[in-house]
Amino acid sequence: MLRRAQCKAQSRAQSILSSLSATPLAAAELTQALGLESKTGSFKRTIKDLLEQNLIEYTIPDKPTSRLQKYRITMKGLQILKDIGSTKHIDKQ
Repeated sequence: MLRRAQCKAQSRAQSILSSLSATPLAAAELTQALGLESKTGSFKRTIKDLLEQNLIEYTIPDKPTSRLQKYRITMKGLQILKDIGSTKHIDKQ
């Protein structure tokens, strides 16, 4: 059961990184892109974890609660996404 939850969390994190790879998005835009109806607790935890790991960042870092706040992927996040993609490619061969 724990393994399943970890896989789901990793999948959610990867989906967030993928969504942010094209353009910065606000939390509401991100939930919509992920097909969520609202900002769930697991969504908020995943965002927090990605911020702490420097995989995503605020577009307005000095005002984290601004209504104009968006998230963008970092270079580290792009590299992780690229590594995940190349691993999937290797797995399919």
